[in-house]
Amino acid sequence: MHKKVTTILSALLMVVLSAMVVMASNAPDYSKPESWYKVPEITKDVDTFYILATEYMGFKEGDPDYAEMDNPELVENTPGQYALHASAYEESTNVFLPYYRQTSLRYAGEVWKKTGDIADALLGKPYEDITAALDYYFENYNGGRPFILAGHSQGSAIAKIVLERYFKEHPEYYKRMVAAYLIGYAVTKDYLEANPHLKFATGESDTGVIVSWNTEGKKNVEANVKTAVLFPNAISINPLNWKLDDTYAPASENLGSLVLNEKTGTLEIGDVGADAQVVPERGVVVTNAKVEPMPAELAAVASEFFGPDGRHESDYTFYYNNIKANVAKRVAAYKKKADLVVYGKIFTAEGNKIVEAFAVKDGRYVYVGDRKGAEAFVEKGKTEVLDYTGKGLIMPGCGNGHAHYSMGHAIQSAGTIVDREDSVEKFLAEIVPSAVKKARDTGATAIFGQGWNIMTFPKNMPTRQQLDAICSDIPIYFADEEGHKGLVNTIALVNAGIMKEDGTVLKPEIRGGEIEMGADGTPTGYLKEQAGTYVRSFLDNENLFTVDMARANMAKIQEQLLSEGYTMYLDGYSTYFFNDNFYEAANQMDKSGDMHFVLGTAYELDSWMDVDAVLAKARDAKKFASTRVKPNWLKLFMDGTVETGTGFIEPLYPDGHQGIPNWSEEELTDITRKANENGITMHVHVMGNKGVNRIVNAFINGGRDEMRNTLVHVYHVNQPDYQRIADHNIHVTAGMLWHHATDELQDALSAILPEGLRDKGYPMKSYFDHDINVSSHSDFPALSGAPDDPFGIMEIAVTGVYHLENAKPWWAEELVTREQALKALTINVAKQMFIEDERGSVKEGKYADFLLVDKDVLTCPVEEIHTAKPEATYFEGKKVFEARGL
Repeated sequence: MHKKVTTILSALLMVVLSAMVVMASNAPDYSKPESWYKVPEITKDVDTFYILATEYMGFKEGDPDYAEMDNPELVENTPGQYALHASAYEESTNVFLPYYRQTSLRYAGEVWKKTGDIADALLGKPYEDITAALDYYFENYNGGRPFILAGHSQGSAIAKIVLERYFKEHPEYYKRMVAAYLIGYAVTKDYLEANPHLKFATGESDTGVIVSWNTEGKKNVEANVKTAVLFPNAISINPLNWKLDDTYAPASENLGSLVLNEKTGTLEIGDVGADAQVVPERGVVVTNAKVEPMPAELAAVASEFFGPDGRHESDYTFYYNNIKANVAKRVAAYKKKADLVVYGKIFTAEGNKIVEAFAVKDGRYVYVGDRKGAEAFVEKGKTEVLDYTGKGLIMPGCGNGHAHYSMGHAIQSAGTIVDREDSVEKFLAEIVPSAVKKARDTGATAIFGQGWNIMTFPKNMPTRQQLDAICSDIPIYFADEEGHKGLVNTIALVNAGIMKEDGTVLKPEIRGGEIEMGADGTPTGYLKEQAGTYVRSFLDNENLFTVDMARANMAKIQEQLLSEGYTMYLDGYSTYFFNDNFYEAANQMDKSGDMHFVLGTAYELDSWMDVDAVLAKARDAKKFASTRVKPNWLKLFMDGTVETGTGFIEPLYPDGHQGIPNWSEEELTDITRKANENGITMHVHVMGNKGVNRIVNAFINGGRDEMRNTLVHVYHVNQPDYQRIADHNIHVTAGMLWHHATDELQDALSAILPEGLRDKGYPMKSYFDHDINVSSHSDFPALSGAPDDPFGIMEIAVTGVYHLENAKPWWAEELVTREQALKALTINVAKQMFIEDERGSVKEGKYADFLLVDKDVLTCPVEEIHTAKPEATYFEGKKVFEARGL
């Protein structure tokens, strides 16, 4: 409140009105920088949310009761208050300070004189603004870090209401509060009794507590003066010895006061003789400190509000260094107490490091190391202790770098699943008729399904005429197990403009795909690659896949992921039904607090689409971003699949064709440039070595290395391209589960593929050899007869054999170690998703996403790795899955 000091400091700190952005005169928008005095660079792992004291006096005739956001007095005086008060928290925390529409000192005084409290003056604009700022801070700035709530005077009065109301409504935030420094405004015993979720500090290092005092001289105490910041049954703690009783703390215990050097105009640490003693019956701290005389006008105002011997303006400055030291102690003490301590064999995914224990606080690792070190974090009766020693392996939660759980579960809701073992005969006699009946019973306007075997159906491929015989009035689309091929009836082709009902062909080809033609010159109903996506886009997709259906599917997706041990997942085709409903559902789920994994989403760009229109939609999809939803990718197909002859390869296939490339190099370069400029990462399906070379060229010539543009699947890579991929930070997400083949399939591939590709498939070890970030993916539900779970995938990556097949190891030179496989399943997925600073390994400061695996997959017999299962999955320190029977 010392106007002289704050005015001088404002000038000294070179903050002037002309340098400020003029702020709106109505309610602040905290998404705008000008609504904050301070949004710091994050350099600490604890924050402070500081609420300003009264800087707007409002004593002039006609002054409003509340300062608007551009009020000159408020803006001019804020830097001084920051330096005198909030700066005490800077050494240990990141300090956030919002502007808000303050109550004037004049109006606060009027309310105090009428009611005995200024609370009624704060519950309107000031409290509304601060809660809005808190909402924005927690949703956009806090990132799950512990925090301190602090203020002075009016700021502390508002903080009291925040503790009483806001944090009662948001216990998820309150549990992370290190302490609340409500300095310069009384906290009473009555207040604490009315709010049992709150507690007052009892010493120098307890946490989750309120720290408060009001400073006075002896004359105020002797006369029992009534002040605007003091109430009956008030409590104060001594800021020198941190005791609640009347134990005297001499000035020798003061670590330094903050004083203004009148000669140099700078703030310095000095000695003003600031001792301290609590007067319990009054609830204040009394001091004999020397004080600078105030100007007469200011002294009169101070006396009216804080008594003739008040020290309100010095609550912080007298004890500045002691406050700084105390903040550091409480922060350190907070970090020492863990919610959970886990013992066992722990694979950290930080190198090949194995540790014995870790401690978790507020969902993050606060200690990783040996057992003895973790024991210091155990607080008896409060810390959960989990000893998994000798029971298996503890490891980070796994990630899936490319899959289609959204599509897979949606098909079960919107359509029909075909088992890859189902025959063509069963498909036509049972599966399609059943799907048609379901559609007619429910009034569906499209019949959709997926799963037929791409290796067996072509031997006796169903035709549109056969499907027409079952249903000719509702469009039918059945995708194969990989989602790259489709079977349709005539009306689906007619609706898409491929042909007329009389058989006239209107579009004999679709870019990036193939419409198979029969002997009569009309489509057979068999569509390859992007010819299929084109026809499917004409289905009634909005009714096939609604937001409500997507929201229900999200719960099923999460259940599957957590049961298998996945806590990170990048969805490879998030607009499969050509709408944003999956994005909306994910956003809703996270905001409701029900999401226990991190989801990446990818907007689909097919070669028949308008590139700029899709890029605009992908950019707009960022509006769905939330804490655990990352809509940052653009997915497209470079080619098809090598095994079926649509992958883009060199040399040519034995029959002389080269596959189906969907894009020219020039187009890919342009798309990459535009996507990366808009903060969108490329996520490109590519199989053949010629396709890899083309997209790598595009990434290098059009992209930005920091965007981690990604190759998806990759059947083969030309040797020189490995180093180019590494040099330009291009990521790869690989189907390690596909690194196997039956002896029969290995023989068949020799006939299908050219020399150089026949005995080779999906690279793995070469990525590690070239220091390329390679992550694992399952491509669910397109599994091609392989497992979806991490440990089934791990065994194939290590052995080259799928345990259900009788086969020799495939391409043994590319097999990886167990540790490499686990890295591809954990930290490398986090890197692919740009979240390696928060997840993917067991490291202090990261979120505690981890698995209790019932087998030590690092040492068990290699052929038993696939039998390992998560006994429990933890996400952000909470158990979110537990195996049945445990």
